[in-house]
Amino acid sequence: MEDMKNYQEWIKWENKFYSLVNILLEKKTLLMQYATLLKSSEETQSKGEDIYYKLERILQGFSNNDFIPGIESRNFVAVVGKVQRELGLDLGVCRYLKDNVMELERSKYTGIPLKNKFSECERKKDLIIPSSSLKLCLPPERIDCMYRTTD
Repeated sequence: MEDMKNYQEWIKWENKFYSLVNILLEKKTLLMQYATLLKSSEETQSKGEDIYYKLERILQGFSNNDFIPGIESRNFVAVVGKVQRELGLDLGVCRYLKDNVMELERSKYTGIPLKNKFSECERKKDLIIPSSSLKLCLPPERIDCMYRTTD
């Protein structure tokens, strides 16, 4: 019985995830403007934090405060990272972050063992990123990462 409840919780999480991804994918023009604003903001003293929080609030409006940003911003990273990869835009998640959020959530709810216990930095292959440190890959912290380039 507990397994079924956990499975249902996983499906609920997965549905929220894909719902937000699909909502964002439908707003490509708006996201292109957002990406431009984020890039400009990262060149200022705010390091993109002001624009990052705007997207976070928009996503909260489409879901709820419990899902976005999620514990340690995991859900934000998962949703925005997926949309970035689909659209080829920089929306705030460092493009070198290879996150394991979906796998982590699936494991949490279903008990399926994790293949990758940590997210990874593709820029520096041996750099592992605990799920509690994902904020390092988001504005404003990501601008100071020595492994990130702005090309």
